[in-house]
This record gives sequence, C-alpha cells and structure tokens, in this order.
Amino acid sequence: MNDASSISYEQGNIVSAGAFVVGDTYMIATVGSTNFTAIGALNNFVGTVFIATGVGAGTGNAYSSRTVQAKLRESVSLKDFGAVGDGVTDDTTAFISFIEYLSDNNVQGYCPSGIYLFSSQHIEFVAKDNISVVCDMDATFRDAGQVVTGANGQVSRITLGIEFVNCNNIQWVGGLFQISGTGYGGSSTGFFNSSNYTLRKPALGFYTCNNVKLYKVKQSGNPGVAIAAVDRDAIISSLGLTPTPAEYAYFSLRGAFLNMYETTNIVVEDQELVADTCAREQLTFIGCEYVNIVRPKSISVGNNFASLGKVIG
Repeated sequence: MNDASSISYEQGNIVSAGAFVVGDTYMIATVGSTNFTAIGALNNFVGTVFIATGVGAGTGNAYSSRTVQAKLRESVSLKDFGAVGDGVTDDTTAFISFIEYLSDNNVQGYCPSGIYLFSSQHIEFVAKDNISVVCDMDATFRDAGQVVTGANGQVSRITLGIEFVNCNNIQWVGGLFQISGTGYGGSSTGFFNSSNYTLRKPALGFYTCNNVKLYKVKQSGNPGVAIAAVDRDAIISSLGLTPTPAEYAYFSLRGAFLNMYETTNIVVEDQELVADTCAREQLTFIGCEYVNIVRPKSISVGNNFASLGKVIG
C-alpha cells in the first residue's frame, strides 16, 4: 500500500473504479462496493489520498489529482505564444503577448528551458496586474541590447530593458536575465543629455508598482555605459526639476540591473547577480517602502562597479 499523505494534491476530475491509471494519485470520493485497499489505499475512507496500483473495480469513484508537476504542465507556457527559445529567433513579441495574457486572464505562466532573445525593442508593461511566472532555472532571457551613439560621438551597446509601470501583484520565480551591454573604455561624460537619456533603461525595472516578489532570479552581464554625474545634473536642470537626492538617484541609477522606484511591498529573495566590468549599482530602490532583501549574492568578473545595492528614501 502507498502512503500518499505527503503528496501535494489538488482536486481534479471524478474517475470511476475500473478507470484508474496505475501510478496516478487519487482521493476517494465515494466508496460504494470498491475495495480501495486492494489498489493502494491505506483504508476505504472518503478523503483518503492514494497512488493507484490497479485500475479498481466496483461502484466507487475518486477524484484525480493535479500534482504540482501536473499543474505546471497545465499552466500557460511562453512557448504557447510562439516563443522559440533557441537564442537566435527574436522572442520579444511572444514574451509581450505571454505576460499580457497572464494579467488579462489571471493565470500562472511557465517558462521552460531555453534562451529567449529580445532584440527588437524595449519592453514595457503598464497597468498589468496579477502576473505570476515560474521558470525552469535554466530559462534564459537574453537582452541583445541596442547600439547607441552618444551625444559625444562615442558608441556603446546598452540594455533594451524590461519595465513594469503601475503594475500590482507580480511574482517571478527562477530564470536568468542576461544583459549584453558594453562600455567603450573611457569616461561616460557627454554621452547622455536631455535628448537621449530616456534610452538608458535598467535591465529589469519596476515603477510605482505594489506587491512585487522575485525569488531565485539571476541576472548577469553589463547594462552598458551609465549617465555621468555632470550630465545627470544638466539633464535635471534642463527638465526644470528640483535637484533632490531622489531625482539624482532616479537619473544616475537608471542603468542598474534591478531598479525599483516608488514601489511598495517588495521581496527579493536569493537574487544572484554576476556583474561584468563597469556594471555599477546592481540593486537600487528609490522612494520604495517595505523592502525585504533576503540572501542576495553578487559575483563580479571585473572590478569596477560601485556597489551591490542602494536604498534611497
């Protein structure tokens, strides 16, 4: 007999004795004339969960089980929306459709193993709530970046970025966000100004969102050239903004791996970052409330980033 009491179980469809599948999990609904102990149950009580060792006989029936694995298979997959995940095909459109579907239909999403390339545009979701995604740990989201010629004539590849704006209830588990930015080996002064600063995006950003939870999410690479302090000050002045610490931070830290701005109820747990040279601030939280960072891990393959993270009130 099988003790299935520890199996993660969620009630599924009713199945009659004679149609049980050996190895599948069930919960007794009605006993009737069926001897469930003959096919794996510990007893013949309604509510007993068991793993079937036979097809059964008699008039009893049981609910089939939707195990964690089964529910994962039944959730909506990124590949259902045309994503290829071969590291060559641009999966941007598929990814956008996938996230929008999860929000619009309040269902969980699943990202299987693969390399999903984003190479055509910056990705932004506005007012999309209830997004829940579970990824295989080797599911990789590769940001191909964009080549930009700065105001000073220098050239750099900077991240395209993924941003969530005015979104609530976001939970993301697993996966690697791989960033393909590069510097150009010199000072960034003069690269950004009031005309092109909006091109500078964080790899993953959340702005005025609520209830954001990230678990076991990895990020690696280099976001690309940052906004120099002197250019930041000039941009703030040209926009007519008050040069407060929050404004300084907002413009200076736009190139972080993970950037959250005026977002509340945040959990970032077991985040792993592998920063390339010049990656600078990796985790930044500006004007956020209730921030819970648990066991962050940072590995640098270079030696020129300023800090692991900054929290600015």
